[in-house]
Amino acid sequence: MEEIQINKEIEKKEINIYPSKIGKRILVYLADLILCLLLSAFIFEIIVFPTFKALPGYADKTQEVSNYYRARMGILYKNELLTYKNEDEKFDMEKSLEITSDNLLSYYVLDDTNKSNEIFYHYFCDIRGKDVSYLNNIYLEFGKDYLDETKFTNLGTYKFKEDVIELFKPNFVEGDELSEKGKVEYEHFESVFFLNIYSELLKDIEENDLTSEDNEYTYNEYTDFINDFDAYYWNAVTICSVISFILSSLVLFLIIPLTNHKGRTLSEMILKVEHIYIKDISYISKKHVLVMFLFNTLNSMPILFIVSMASSGFGGVLSLTYLLVFSLVSLLFVIFELIWLIFNRLNQSPKEIITKTILCDTKLVDEYYRLRNYEF
Repeated sequence: MEEIQINKEIEKKEINIYPSKIGKRILVYLADLILCLLLSAFIFEIIVFPTFKALPGYADKTQEVSNYYRARMGILYKNELLTYKNEDEKFDMEKSLEITSDNLLSYYVLDDTNKSNEIFYHYFCDIRGKDVSYLNNIYLEFGKDYLDETKFTNLGTYKFKEDVIELFKPNFVEGDELSEKGKVEYEHFESVFFLNIYSELLKDIEENDLTSEDNEYTYNEYTDFINDFDAYYWNAVTICSVISFILSSLVLFLIIPLTNHKGRTLSEMILKVEHIYIKDISYISKKHVLVMFLFNTLNSMPILFIVSMASSGFGGVLSLTYLLVFSLVSLLFVIFELIWLIFNRLNQSPKEIITKTILCDTKLVDEYYRLRNYEF
């Protein structure tokens, strides 16, 4: 490793000052990243986002969008495309879909005369005016293994195979229950057969819309209102994430270094390293602390898109497009810095080249100053 020779005699002793190993530098960076993420997430969850939610109008908007959700589900109920049992669970979409799936299955397993349970026929054939062959083709796409293509129900849809009927029948007999194989197939029916076809139903509604006499707006108009709120909400999450990240960076990479005479970040204190000038082995000045702050902030941006993960969940943070772009661009910069660092003669990153400093172990620098009779 390249060394800087200090050609001064200090009590007839000579000390060599050399940069910290690359492995330790990587640990410092990872520590910065983790500390920045933890502090940013804390600030987001405890201060910034609760402040946004407390702003005038937010509560009204959330109540309004809740009413839109209920009204949109109401259109599905009025058109007999969704079913519920208990009033308390009426607006639990997941629960209502389970009940609707059960009813559809009962049509094919128990009684194919109860037309109201066959919601897909009702939608595609009764409401949209499609031929039953159109629906049968959809059924074949998602549930071919269930269907007997030689037999038809009273509505003209394919019947289920006899072995499938026997497998599912215990689910509708009081005191009986599904076998282990039946339970697995039942979950498969709901997740693959029913929900996929229901998605096709919703896609068709998205293209052709759906109305109800009891509702002021159409299904798609309610969807537009909901999407407007979603955009408003995720824009707020984006802004709050950026604010939280900036505040965290100010604390970790500016305020803390400015309050200690060595200009170290918290991670540098923990891992016992520090920046010194190459020319005279002195600690960095406050103006160069600012330069370090800018670079450290940029280097920490890969975590920007996951600042709100505790509230948003993994799927939610992936919808934060702008933050994802900034995080990916900054990650490329970090990779570039790492390559630069590896092939640089003094293991200097761009920020150290600009400030004419190197990162050294604190023990080594302290030993140098001790020999110089400095008092700490």
